[in-house]
Amino acid sequence: MTPSAQIVLMMAVLALVTAAAVIDWRSRRIPNLLVLGGMLAGFALQAGFNGLDGVQAALGGWALGFALLIPGYALGQTGAGDVKLMASAGIFLGPATTLVAGVSSILVGALVALLIALFGRGANPWRRYGNMLRCLLATGKAAYLPPHAGEVMALSFPYAVAIAAGTVLALYWSLM
Repeated sequence: MTPSAQIVLMMAVLALVTAAAVIDWRSRRIPNLLVLGGMLAGFALQAGFNGLDGVQAALGGWALGFALLIPGYALGQTGAGDVKLMASAGIFLGPATTLVAGVSSILVGALVALLIALFGRGANPWRRYGNMLRCLLATGKAAYLPPHAGEVMALSFPYAVAIAAGTVLALYWSLM
């Protein structure tokens, strides 16, 4: 891939994840139109710059981005828009960089969740966690107690911000 093609793909994916992060921050949603437009643009750019190899890289990145975040969606920890955004970013990044971006996004998201648990406004979750641990130790079986409405862990945060941060980290890594 030529350096100019790589720059165009990097700038396009940064524009996509930045727009998604800003919109998600404000509305707690990622519009399907944004993600679909990103997917179409990514496939067009990959095919235009790299032909069949670009299409294969786009498909691999899409599948890996989807696979990395779909478990979080299945567990109710991320939204469908987050999964679609990571898959869309993967089209621009290709499989190797998508793996780094996805894992980085998950780690950034986990760090944000930990910071919210420690310093967020709302009821403290640690009593609930202690009750779950006592149940595990007493019975040997894990029990999940959902957060109460006023508890800090019942709050959501815009995960597109974590995806954007993970993508920036992955792009930095790919340039090293």
